[in-house]
Amino acid sequence: MTSLAVLYEFFLRRSFLSHMSEELAASLNRYFVPYERLTLAGVRDIHEIFPTSDVVRGFANARSIRIVQTWIPDVIPMLRAMRAAAERGCKIQVLLLDPNSPVAPLRARELGYTELDATRQNVEANLAELRRFARLAGVAANLEVRLYDGLPVAAIHAYDDTIFMSLYWRQTPAIQGPQFEVRKGNSVLADTIELHIRDLWAAARHYDLGGEVGREEDG
Repeated sequence: MTSLAVLYEFFLRRSFLSHMSEELAASLNRYFVPYERLTLAGVRDIHEIFPTSDVVRGFANARSIRIVQTWIPDVIPMLRAMRAAAERGCKIQVLLLDPNSPVAPLRARELGYTELDATRQNVEANLAELRRFARLAGVAANLEVRLYDGLPVAAIHAYDDTIFMSLYWRQTPAIQGPQFEVRKGNSVLADTIELHIRDLWAAARHYDLGGEVGREEDG
């Protein structure tokens, strides 16, 4: 191979490598810059549906648990995990839609129920399970339930520094829709969710776990 041919091949390879470097940089910017922005916003992952096993495992080992729902569709596995947490002294806050709220039949209609009393019935079934749960040893002192009266914005399951959040979709229960996994910290999304939970909790009424649905106490 002549010196000219060697020189030509050198510049050809350098041009190819330069082109590949530019393409790689463009690909990284296209795929990783949006990911970095989501990460900075607090989004750790997006799940296709509610990751029940992950949340149950997180609840069982948590130091604090908060749930914001209209009602909890799959409440039994949650309660099993929360019992283990409560026995260790974990503080649990559950916030459900007031079964007598005028919003309840609207949510039932959006989900496609022909019986518009379905939301109220589901909430009351949850409250009955929670009353039984509160009678277990070590639970009552660490469990508080409140009922909110307002438009549901998001279904939230939070423990320690992890939050799972889904919107309330039409024709689809929140747990069957996409879930945002958010890590608490210095991020706009996490801070907004925290503010939403605190504000809704403060405005909600205390539910007496020793009484019937509809009884109120100052709390």
